[in-house]
Amino acid sequence: MEINHHLLKSLLYALTSFATATSLMAQDMSKTYVLSEFKKASEVIPFNERFQFENFTKGYVTKQSGAKSEVRLNYSYLYGDILFIGPAFDTLSISDAHLVKNVTIGEHRYLYDQRNGFVEIIAEYDGVKVGKKCQMVFKDFNNRVRFDRLESFTAKPGQTTFIGMPGKVNVANLTNVRLKPEIYYFLIDKNNRFHTARKESVTRIFAKSRKNVLDYLDSHAVDYKNEADLKNVIEYCANLESSL
Repeated sequence: MEINHHLLKSLLYALTSFATATSLMAQDMSKTYVLSEFKKASEVIPFNERFQFENFTKGYVTKQSGAKSEVRLNYSYLYGDILFIGPAFDTLSISDAHLVKNVTIGEHRYLYDQRNGFVEIIAEYDGVKVGKKCQMVFKDFNNRVRFDRLESFTAKPGQTTFIGMPGKVNVANLTNVRLKPEIYYFLIDKNNRFHTARKESVTRIFAKSRKNVLDYLDSHAVDYKNEADLKNVIEYCANLESSL
């Protein structure tokens, strides 16, 4: 596995002896973190609010080729990325993520999308998946620079700059940063193509049943930012299409 070196080459040595993935309590989505400098993020934001699991724990990275690596993994809310512990006990990211078929941490499974990075699969109905991504995003920063489609941290833990508009921004020079966790939902079709969770995506994925799907969506108040609503809609549509 190719890797990007960097970041946090500290506090994680003691965490590598744990072998089970335990999800932390749900993120407080109303909480905003204020940083005088970006580089102080690991000091200001507690570990259990920066990572999905309480420990870096045994997981598997499976490539499209079928090759499978066992490493200690965690999902970083700060970077919106899967990180792992390397041989020197430093924190690394997967540089060849586009070659990854899936990542598993305990019972949690993630797929990679070129545009949206690693997304956790929270449900699957007849091959159509519901994906969820939680990560920190900048607040009150849009007028200065847009880093990517989520206005979030696109730098991997081995980079010192973000590539955005109007150009490169040095991480170390970011000051007076306000961060807030956000959740994004996706629908993944049977060809593993990612779609933002919305009405148009549902009708596109279930095109064979478009009329019946539209009738259902028009008669139900669906909140596409609500996990339970999304699961119910996709389950209904998948059952509808499988009965054709």
